[in-house]
Amino acid sequence: MQSELDKELESLAAFEDELLNIWLEIAKADGGKFYPVDLIANAVIKRSIALIAGFCTLIRAKNFICAAPLVRLHLDSLLRFSAIWLVKDCHGLANDIWDGKQVRKLKDKKGERMTDQYLVDCLAKESPWIKSVYEATSGYIHLSKAHIYNAHKPNSESETWQITIGKEDEFIPDDIRIEGCQAMKAITEKLIWYLNGWQQTKNGTHKLSRKR
Repeated sequence: MQSELDKELESLAAFEDELLNIWLEIAKADGGKFYPVDLIANAVIKRSIALIAGFCTLIRAKNFICAAPLVRLHLDSLLRFSAIWLVKDCHGLANDIWDGKQVRKLKDKKGERMTDQYLVDCLAKESPWIKSVYEATSGYIHLSKAHIYNAHKPNSESETWQITIGKEDEFIPDDIRIEGCQAMKAITEKLIWYLNGWQQTKNGTHKLSRKR
């Protein structure tokens, strides 16, 4: 019988086809014309497919320490692509990114610097879960207590600690891996919403707006 974790991984991997189809729709929009934002959309889709594939491989290999940072990287794509909806000139922002400028040093139409925290706060207004995912996964980028907890486990009976060293998880239960899969899925779904929004904007069916 297929485990819940296997079902989550299978569901997550299925996004590849959806992301590829979205790119085809974006490429065909407005008679096939190409705009600077298309470059960013293409990079986001490519990065998303690669990160999802890598995440699934690492989870199956019981390597959560390597898998968890990929959730943060996936969220990074969402944060930066959502910035397109915060500026007056979306193509100008796309060109700035192409030129190597850091989004966190650029300002939105309100004059606010688009730091990670600012983008998280903006996104959290419509998707509150963004904050908790950002905070939880950021702990896996730099050496932190998250890594300590993954390598040590208290033994309540003997008041001692178990220690593990090796490439496979010893103290990570499946429910944590499932939470990681669900976070990746939620980020992907939000990215798809924004990508569809760009496709529709490019096709002239609605204006570039954050509102549903």
